Amino acid sequence: MGIAGSNDVYFPTGTEVYLKPEGESVYLDVGCIMAASTGTHNYEVDVIECSTGAKLKRFKNQTLTLAFTMGNLNVANIVKMSAGMFNYVSIDGTPYTPDDQIIAAGWIDKSLIEIDTNKTALESVIATVTGSTTGLLVVDDDYTIVESAESKSGWAVIINTSGVSGAVTTESITIVFGANTPLESEKLTCGDATGNLNPAMFKFIAPDDSGRSRFMEVYSATLESGGFVFGFTDVATGGIEQMPITATGEIDTTRTAGDQLFNWGYVKV
Repeated sequence: MGIAGSNDVYFPTGTEVYLKPEGESVYLDVGCIMAASTGTHNYEVDVIECSTGAKLKRFKNQTLTLAFTMGNLNVANIVKMSAGMFNYVSIDGTPYTPDDQIIAAGWIDKSLIEIDTNKTALESVIATVTGSTTGLLVVDDDYTIVESAESKSGWAVIINTSGVSGAVTTESITIVFGANTPLESEKLTCGDATGNLNPAMFKFIAPDDSGRSRFMEVYSATLESGGFVFGFTDVATGGIEQMPITATGEIDTTRTAGDQLFNWGYVKV
């Protein structure tokens, strides 16, 4: 006999965090969660009692308190999470020309392929991209360079087999670089007398072994006072540096009534 409701039992393999800053159209992959996260639904209650003793209860001021610990401490991503309180500063290093990068045959059409250079603030400089049988590929047609938080360089290439040159996945691809300028350092700066807090959308995705993903999407959230914790670890503690984060989701009145705070559920992947 099976377990009642076993279709709703989840064994997550981790949780990914995505952010869409105000004014931007796509979600940014900002990293992973190191420990259990919570999304606590809060609201206030009005109680109206008439002379007969009957009571009417109404809810109002719904919010969602988010609490999680980030394990990917990417400076640029944390700046985007700050609702406008932090600024991003990068300092260039010494320009160099990276070795050629060979993408082995069997790559996946239109997938993200990491560009193998040191981290750069500006787009990686590529001189040529050539297929072993197709020949020279055309930028922004056969291939495109895009930002990628998961790539060591911060950039990735997408190869499009339906481009004008018609690269095929059975050939190897050679990337020849020009002079690239790596980052020597990057930091966030903070400190203004006053400023506006710009809300952002958050999305959490937790895949499980059954091919489903549990998710939560919060429509309008801002970090709370004390919401960023800048900590350091030591040798005795071990592990990686982590950052506890707390934020509050509030009603987005531009959305349809009944769907103005968050959505939660699962999607088949």
